[in-house]
Amino acid sequence: VINPAVGLTDLKKLNRWAREPP
Repeated sequence: VINPAVGLTDLKKLNRWAREPP
């Protein structure tokens, strides 16, 4: 089971990386 809070944080990170790669 994925922790909703962690999942949301990861989604935000992935979203940011998708737009501006590190």
